[in-house]
Amino acid sequence: MLPRCGRLANYNENPFGEAHDDNEFLSVRDCTRTPGRLMIYRTLARRGVGRAGLAMLTALLVALQLPVSVQAQYTYVTNSSAITITGYTGAGGALVISNSLSGLTVVGINDAVFQNLSSLTSVTIPSSITHIGQNAFAGCINLTAFTLDPGNPAYSSLDGVLFNKDQTTLLQCPGAKTGSYRIPSTVTNVGNAAFQYCANLTGVIIPPSVTTIGSVAFEYFRKLVVVTISANVTNIGAFAFDGCDLLTTITVDPGNPVYSSRNGVLFNKDQTTLLQCPGGRTGHFIIPNGVRSIGEGAFGWDRYLNSVTFPEGVTNIGSRAFMDCYLLTDVSLPNSLTTIGDEAFIECLHLTNVTIPAGVTNIGSGAFENCAGLTGVHFVGSTPPGFGGNVFLADTNATAYYLPGVTSFGATYAGLSTATWTGAPYAILTVLAAPANGGTASGSGTYLISSNVQILATPNPGWMFTRWNDSNNHSTRTINVPTGGATYTANFGIELPAIGTAPGITNGLLQVNHIPVVLPGAINYFAVQPRDPADPNLWYRWNFGDGSTSSWSTASTVAHSYSSSNCGVHASSVIISNALSAQTVSSNFVVTAACALMLTKLQLSLSFIRTNTDGCQLNGKLALPGTTNVNQLTGTIVLVDVGDAQVAFTLDAKGRSVSGGGTCRLTYTKPTRTKSSYWTATIALSKGTWRNLWGRYGMDDATHKSPGISVRMPVGMLVGAEAFAADPNLHYVATLHKTGLAK
Repeated sequence: MLPRCGRLANYNENPFGEAHDDNEFLSVRDCTRTPGRLMIYRTLARRGVGRAGLAMLTALLVALQLPVSVQAQYTYVTNSSAITITGYTGAGGALVISNSLSGLTVVGINDAVFQNLSSLTSVTIPSSITHIGQNAFAGCINLTAFTLDPGNPAYSSLDGVLFNKDQTTLLQCPGAKTGSYRIPSTVTNVGNAAFQYCANLTGVIIPPSVTTIGSVAFEYFRKLVVVTISANVTNIGAFAFDGCDLLTTITVDPGNPVYSSRNGVLFNKDQTTLLQCPGGRTGHFIIPNGVRSIGEGAFGWDRYLNSVTFPEGVTNIGSRAFMDCYLLTDVSLPNSLTTIGDEAFIECLHLTNVTIPAGVTNIGSGAFENCAGLTGVHFVGSTPPGFGGNVFLADTNATAYYLPGVTSFGATYAGLSTATWTGAPYAILTVLAAPANGGTASGSGTYLISSNVQILATPNPGWMFTRWNDSNNHSTRTINVPTGGATYTANFGIELPAIGTAPGITNGLLQVNHIPVVLPGAINYFAVQPRDPADPNLWYRWNFGDGSTSSWSTASTVAHSYSSSNCGVHASSVIISNALSAQTVSSNFVVTAACALMLTKLQLSLSFIRTNTDGCQLNGKLALPGTTNVNQLTGTIVLVDVGDAQVAFTLDAKGRSVSGGGTCRLTYTKPTRTKSSYWTATIALSKGTWRNLWGRYGMDDATHKSPGISVRMPVGMLVGAEAFAADPNLHYVATLHKTGLAK
C-alpha cells in the first residue's frame, strides 16, 4: 500500500510492474494536489512507465485522497485488498466506522481495539465488517449502544446490544446500559466478557435457552446481587462472576446435569469442586465436607472475606483461587492438600502466616506473590515441596520454619531471599469426631507451639454438632497449641429436619398475591428445599389439597395435575421426615387451579418501531357461579394476564372499566332451553410495550410470513377470587423491525 505522502522507499518491484534499482525513490510531496500528481507522472515518464502504469497510479491516488481525519484515527493491516483495524487513536464519542479506508473494504476489527475506551459513547458498524475480535469493546464504560447495518451478514444488534447474526450469541452489552436487561430467548451463548464492567445494570434475566456462559462474562458487574442458573446451562467459563462485589447468592436449577448450588455457592454437580463463592460473602467461610478441589478463581477478588476453613479431603487449590482477597488474614490448609496452583493467593495483602502441610508436593508460580503482610511461612514434613517460579514476593521479610530433616527449598528459597531459615519446636494437635459417622472434625496436624490453629466440626447430613469434649459448643474455634500437643473430640447428635425454602410450584401460569395459579390438566411441579438438601435420609410426602396425596419419596420435587372439574383454591402441604430419627416437619401453601376460560377471540399486535403501541383483543366465556346480575360485580377487581403482561380493572355497576392499560367489560347471557348461562368478557389491552415479555413465547422481532409460526400464549383472568385460564395456540406473522401479529 502506498503511503499518503512522503516517499516510496526501496520497493523491489514498483506498483506498475517495472523493475527499478533498490536505491531509487519516488518522491510524493503532495498526494492531494494535482501538481504533485503531475510531478509523479513526469518522473515516471522519464523512466519509461507506460499508460497502463499511469492508469493504475491514478486509481491509487484517488484512493489516497480520502479525508486525513478519517484515516488517521485508525491503524490497520491489509490482506487480499481488505483492511482489518488493529488500533484506534481517535476521540471516541459517537463513532461511525466506515466500510472502507484508503479505497479498500474494512472487513474486521482485531482483539481489544477499543477496549477500555471510556470516551466512546456509541458505535455504528457497517455491513462490510464480518469479524470482531475478542474484547474489542470490553470495558467501554460510557458506551450506550451498538448499531449494526441490517445488511451485515455476521452481526446484528437489538436494543443496543451486539449479537451474532441469528442472535444465538450475545457478544457485548454496552457498558453504560442501565436498568434490568432480559436476554432474548434466541440466545444460547453469553460470550466472553459480554457484561464485563456493566456497572449501571441492576439485573440480567437469563432465559432457559442459554447453555453457555463465557469467561469473565459478568466480571466487575458491580450491582449483580443474585444469579440463577437454569437446568440448560452446561458450560460456565472461568472467572465468569469475579469482581461482583454485591453478589451474595448463586442458585442452580436442581435439574442441571453439570452444576449445583449449596447455600448460594456454585459447585460442580456432585459438589466435589467448589467453582464460585459469591464475591459479596463476608467474614468467615467454611468449605463444606466432600469438596476435593477449589476451582480456578473460585474466591478471586472477594474483598470482604477474612478467613477460610478447609475440610480434610481437599487436595487441590486452583490457580488464582484466592487472588486479591484483600482482607484475608487466616487460612487453615488441610493435611490432605497436595497442590497449590499458580498465583493461588497472590496479592492477599493481609495474610500474615501460612502453614504448608507435609502432603504438599507442588506450589505454583507466584502462589503467595505480593503477600506484603506475610511474616511467617511454616513448612511441615521432611520432604520439601516443589516450587514453580517466584512463589513468594522477593522482598517479603518473612521467617520460614521447617521440621528437622528439611534441608533445601528450591533456588533462593523461591522468592524468600531475605528469609531466616531455622528449625522450631512443634507439637501435634489431634481432632476427632464421635460418633465417626456423625460428621468430620478438621484441624489435626503438626504446628508451632503457641501458634493459633482453627479447628472445625462439620456434621454429616441428618446430624448436628452438639459440643466438644471440653464442653465448648462452638463448631469453629481457635486453639493455642500447647507444649506436648492436645486432643479435641467433636460430639454429634441426630438432627431434626427443617425447611430451607418454602414449598411452591415451579411452573405456575402466573402469581396473584404470591399464590400460584395453574391450568387444569397441566402437569405442575411441586418443590421444596430442606435446610440440608444433601441429606440422603430425608423423605417427602405431598398433600395436593384436592383429595390426593403422593407416596413417600426421597425426591424433593413431584409432579401433579388438577382435573378440570376440580378448579378453585386448594390448601396443599408437604411433610419432610428424617429416616434416622423418624422426626418430621411440615409446611403448608395455597394453590389456585384456574377454571376454564373459553376463548372466542385472541389477537395480539406488536410494534417494533414505536414503544407503548402494543395491544391485545380478547373475548372469552367463563362461569361465575351464583352471579347472574351485573350489579353484583360492582367494585370487583379483574386482573388480566396475557403472556405475563398484566393489567387490572375495577368494574362499575354496568360491568365496565377503563384504565390506562385498556378497557374491560363483562356481560351476562341468560340460559335458554338449549344453552347454559355464561358470562362474556370483552377486553382490550393497549398502549403497552410487551415485546420482551411476548418474545419469550416466540413472538420475536423477525420476519415470519403467512401462515406464520405457531406460538402458545397463556391467558389468565382473576375475577374477584375466581381464577380462569387458557393456553391457546396462535399463529404469528411478523416483519423484521416493523410489526407482528398473532391470532
